[in-house]
Amino acid sequence: MPYYFLTEEDHRLLQEFIRQSKRHRINTPSRPGTERSWDIAEDHQAPEVYVAKPQDPGGTGTGTGDGSGIPGLTRATGTASYDEPGVAACDIYKIYDNNGTPELRPIDGLERQVYNVSDAPIPQDWITTYRTKGGAWVTPPIPGLIGFMLAEDHPGRGIAFEVWLGQWNSAIIQWEYPDYIGTGTIQNTVTAIDWRYDVPYPAQCAQGLGVWRPSDEFGKVIEVVALDCSSMGCT
Repeated sequence: MPYYFLTEEDHRLLQEFIRQSKRHRINTPSRPGTERSWDIAEDHQAPEVYVAKPQDPGGTGTGTGDGSGIPGLTRATGTASYDEPGVAACDIYKIYDNNGTPELRPIDGLERQVYNVSDAPIPQDWITTYRTKGGAWVTPPIPGLIGFMLAEDHPGRGIAFEVWLGQWNSAIIQWEYPDYIGTGTIQNTVTAIDWRYDVPYPAQCAQGLGVWRPSDEFGKVIEVVALDCSSMGCT
């Protein structure tokens, strides 16, 4: 049986080949047929998770937002076949180290349409977003309670009713209701349901907190978890 020995030149060439392979490999060998060379100019090869923020009204981005964040998922009802995720233009940021102080700085010219696949709207604030294998950018659900205000008198336990959604105002530390335009007008509302037992059922403009729930009939509803015992009245 013949034996073969590597020369010093063979060793050098093999080491160089291994070094070049490691430097250019961006996927593990356990995924054959998917290895590609890194090119920093290729967006599809960029890091998979980013910090983002929905665009402000009047911003410089091409997809300038309306300042309300990212709307929630619209669930299919009636003749609709598919759920529709909420979407908004977002600027993409990177955390920079400024002499030991971390800073969130925008990546010049990098903006993406970011999809929200949860029922709850995403507020106008910092979020994380990641790219799916299909190329879409999505943000993870943000759990939490949703503020609302009754758009009509509470009809009672287990009866659906309409509410206006709240937006949290950090400057005054309370919920605001931008869709409320006065008594007697019910528009831009969402459906809510209250299954609490032996509690007061207040009049229009009482405020409360709830969580999003899927619904075959309405697509999604807010389930009431807390509600004023009485209304302070509509202003």
